[in-house]
Amino acid sequence: MIFSLQRFLIIVFLLTNFICSVKSTYAKVSLIELPLSNLTLDEKYKHVKERLRVIEKRIKFIEKAVADLTLSQIHTPSTEYDKLIQEQKKLIDERINLSSELHDLAKEKQEFISRAHRAREYEIGEYEGKVSKVRRYLKSRRPYELGLNDDDYIDHLDNRSIYEIVKYYPMFILSCKINEDILRSDVGDLLRKDFGWKEEDFSWAKEAINLIDQELIKGLEELMTISLSDFKEYMLNDTKDRITRNPSSVKNLPLWCKTIRKIHNIMLPDKKKNILNRMRSHIEEWLNKK
Repeated sequence: MIFSLQRFLIIVFLLTNFICSVKSTYAKVSLIELPLSNLTLDEKYKHVKERLRVIEKRIKFIEKAVADLTLSQIHTPSTEYDKLIQEQKKLIDERINLSSELHDLAKEKQEFISRAHRAREYEIGEYEGKVSKVRRYLKSRRPYELGLNDDDYIDHLDNRSIYEIVKYYPMFILSCKINEDILRSDVGDLLRKDFGWKEEDFSWAKEAINLIDQELIKGLEELMTISLSDFKEYMLNDTKDRITRNPSSVKNLPLWCKTIRKIHNIMLPDKKKNILNRMRSHIEEWLNKK
């Protein structure tokens, strides 16, 4: 399962070919650029993301328009076909550049979101201590206990991968929650019978999401480049594909979600203790001013 970590994050956060519905309209889309120098990080990210969406929509429109042209229109010099192809090429080049820019902006936002979450939810040193505990837990288990195979464990479960798992574990919880929905789909009976899936393997995820810092959830959702419904559809289709092409990974998913549940339990901040510590700190600060 860990082999799909990078693919998972690319699909959720860094997908450059946006999945969006294209309305059946032939009106030309506005492609006006705005200067980014005076914008905040959030404003830059939203602007570039929106412009990419607009460009993608225009490219799809051009593809349909070209497909509707007759052969005589295509082979006639200086026709609408040439104009459309030239515009399409420029838009594709711009899409590549903007995708790279969006990637860089997303990395900045990810770092800011993570740092703000740690400062908001954890005492000094608490987060690092919990990450160390997660690392010890993962390293102390055999691959099959974690829902991994031997190659995944040896090649990919390094400190960087562990850090990425911890950083994005709320999204993995979301994927476990979606697995519960998949269990109710047309392949549910097959997953129960041939792969040993059970509701209790995934039902915990709904409550877990509610326990996570909602500001963190909101920030991660803003970085998603596909809608939740599209992500659910992707996961369903991916599961169906892997049933025949990689059945062992499907069988390992309940164990992987069990691993994510353990990570979630470790990473939850001790809020009661933290509140008491902060109250004590404020009281001491107030007394010192007397």
